[in-house]
Amino acid sequence: MMETKKLREADFITSILLILFGAWVLFEAFQMPMKGTYGGVKNAWYVSPALLPLVIGICIVLLGITLLFFSIRHGGATGFLQKMKHIHVGTSEASERFLAIVIAFVCLVYLFIPRVDFFLSVWFFLSYMIITFYYDDANLLRRLTILFTAENLLMLALFVFGIAKILNSAFRYATDVVALAEILVFHVSAARAGRSSEELKKRYRIASLIAIAVPLVLAPIFRYALLVPLPTEGGIIDLMSLIYFSLR
Repeated sequence: MMETKKLREADFITSILLILFGAWVLFEAFQMPMKGTYGGVKNAWYVSPALLPLVIGICIVLLGITLLFFSIRHGGATGFLQKMKHIHVGTSEASERFLAIVIAFVCLVYLFIPRVDFFLSVWFFLSYMIITFYYDDANLLRRLTILFTAENLLMLALFVFGIAKILNSAFRYATDVVALAEILVFHVSAARAGRSSEELKKRYRIASLIAIAVPLVLAPIFRYALLVPLPTEGGIIDLMSLIYFSLR
């Protein structure tokens, strides 16, 4: 397990990244129209496509600020600044954690969100982030990051080489099926990686439950309560719509 001091230093770095990423999300969201008249229909602010990224951006910034104050209060900032004075080229657990966070956000924002069902995109992202970091084990971090990266490279290849277009022409939700398969493979691998102790098994159960509960609550609220179109509505969102409109 990572030492408490090193963990607080890693928290400091993570908090800065979260704040910067949240600020970027907010900046992009404010470029979207909040209200206006389109085709003779006046749209209110609460159905603006900017609402979802605004809420997500604010939450990320608040989480980042909370983590920042926590790390500062427990010496994370001081320890990090002291290390910066003696910085050297090489790999460390902190740099691996930093790289893992960057990979996760890049894959979510630039690969999954624009192309894969919103529910699946958020589920995959949270599964990786929560399980990997909650395990708090450098070896497991490395193994799961390699697996997550490999799966995302596979998905990237499908789109770059036009395979996704061919698959989707045969079956509309083909890429969603591939994404779901990748998520399940990741969960099976993560569960097997955590079999070494009862504590890790418990952490996996909690983390996996949170990872699926968040999009399961978030997606219906924005799509059907606030009427906000989601970035990509694929197989899972369409299934939710089928159930929702069948029960109305």
